[in-house]
Amino acid sequence: MLPESNETILTFDSLTGDPMMSRNLTHGWRFLPALLLLACLERAIAAPPTPEQLMPANTTEFVAVSDLARMERGWLQTGYGRMVNDPALKPFIAHLTPAVKGSNYLVSTIGISWDAVRASCSGEFGWGMVPIEDKEVAHILTMDLANRGQQAKVLQDEIIKALQNQGARFESRQIDGVQALVVELPKQKQIVYSIKDGVLIVTDHLPTFQGILARWNGQANNSLANHKPYQVVQERCKARQGEQPTVARWYFDVMNRFRTQLIFDKNLRKAKGDNFMEVLSQQGFDAVKGAGGAINFAENGLDVIVRGSAYGPPPYRSSMRMAKFENATPLNPEPWVPGDVYSVVTLNIDLANAFDAFDTLFERLAGEPAGTYKEVMEFLAKDPNGPMVNLRKEIFQNLENRVTVINDAVQPVSAKSERFLVGTPIKGGPDAEKEVAEALKRCFETDKQFKKIEIAGQTVWQYHERVRKGKNQQRVQVASIVFAVANSNLYIATHAEILEKVLLHKNQAGMARSQDYQQAMNKLAKDLDFGPAFSRSFVRVGESARNTYEMTRANKLVEAESLYAWVLTKVLRTDENGNKVWFNGGFLPEYGRIERYLGNVAIASVAHDDGWSATAIVMPK
Repeated sequence: MLPESNETILTFDSLTGDPMMSRNLTHGWRFLPALLLLACLERAIAAPPTPEQLMPANTTEFVAVSDLARMERGWLQTGYGRMVNDPALKPFIAHLTPAVKGSNYLVSTIGISWDAVRASCSGEFGWGMVPIEDKEVAHILTMDLANRGQQAKVLQDEIIKALQNQGARFESRQIDGVQALVVELPKQKQIVYSIKDGVLIVTDHLPTFQGILARWNGQANNSLANHKPYQVVQERCKARQGEQPTVARWYFDVMNRFRTQLIFDKNLRKAKGDNFMEVLSQQGFDAVKGAGGAINFAENGLDVIVRGSAYGPPPYRSSMRMAKFENATPLNPEPWVPGDVYSVVTLNIDLANAFDAFDTLFERLAGEPAGTYKEVMEFLAKDPNGPMVNLRKEIFQNLENRVTVINDAVQPVSAKSERFLVGTPIKGGPDAEKEVAEALKRCFETDKQFKKIEIAGQTVWQYHERVRKGKNQQRVQVASIVFAVANSNLYIATHAEILEKVLLHKNQAGMARSQDYQQAMNKLAKDLDFGPAFSRSFVRVGESARNTYEMTRANKLVEAESLYAWVLTKVLRTDENGNKVWFNGGFLPEYGRIERYLGNVAIASVAHDDGWSATAIVMPK
């Protein structure tokens, strides 16, 4: 434990060979080595509280690693871990590192290395972000340093040196019976840290530090561990029987986290009008009280197992009413899904309900008052100048509550190489199929932006977006999206070519019969004991990531229209003016060097009475 008096400190430091210590007790940083070494001696007491037991209930961002060393060992056994350590990728990673966001605010603020952190942490590592009365943000870091005396000394030496280099002022204080250092940094930054029973506690807010001690000592029970949303999420994400405990877990109070970020990040406050999270809140998505997950590497014959969950008890309002999913089994791709597409997602959702619940979101996006959606639907159904189509009755009520989305890409690589198709079965037989087809015809036949074409013997409606290339150039037509009713399905596709691929797929082996798909789904269904689900997904990452990789390598990532590109841009940091800090993709090796590491991904999602959960696995390559 930390010494409770200056006398104890003097006695210990006299053994360090520092004769000046007794004359410099007012400079708290000089005796920090002694505090750390004492605190990191072998612990002969009960295990300390977990990070979630120390964090307050209103923590909006939480991450904990149970064992940094085990996590790193497991990660290096996975294909993705081997990929980032491939010598061919090292130049790009070295070049990329300055462009990505810092991994931890307190570690970055102090200026210490992750090598020292990893070496000194013997148990739980925790991180949290907490709003303080909607005015400021506190950050918390906890590390179990027990039995790591020498490594902990290296860490504390690095902390002291890093803070000194910033011109820090140190003050030793006795806070609720614990010796702590309060460090004042330039730009009105403050760091408070100490050791209690072998656990390093660091924060940038003194009252938050006091709250941590109160929870540790049992004087307060307002911990994240006692917060119901956190409890529900983590219970659904814990390791299953026969698996090792998860190496890392996380939790977000989704809506409040963004509000916390607005307080902390001045660049986010520059946006005019309602921010994205305010729009979601207005649309009822604040019903999601918490979301999180847990991860394991090299476990159960898999590279990665990720479990995630969201706690969102009803009733729902506004657009959140669309979230009405139906668990079902089996849930395999439709027969029309070709076996060579890059990804397939099958989703069971109440489509008629989703159509009704879309009203508030439609009005929000259109900037129109309440009731506009109903008026538009009535116009479409009854006005002689309109298509005279009742969309709900003639289309949505004729569809099964099952949606399939597939994806592939064409070569050569370009910004629009990615192709998507959505298909939904039509229920009720030939009469229902005819009614949906007639409804589409009335919607599109008088619209000049739609053109009737034929693909594989089927009528297809193709939408063209008129664009202008410069002020004085002639307008050109660019094919955009196609609609078709065929083979008892309604299809919507981004490219006519992928629709043609589906329509010509008859009597060929489909995705459901593909060996790699079956292997992944068997893992989900058997080894992970996964039953009925409302959604199942399968992604051949090695194929689906190629387009984004090549666009990145050509320094055209900003042009790429893909999920991978969107994720990559989110991890880039911004400069003082809020601009993205870009990197040179020319450092990347040829894709073939990377593809061999990318294992397939399978995901299954389940609806609960009070939320949703999912399991994602990465198959070994």
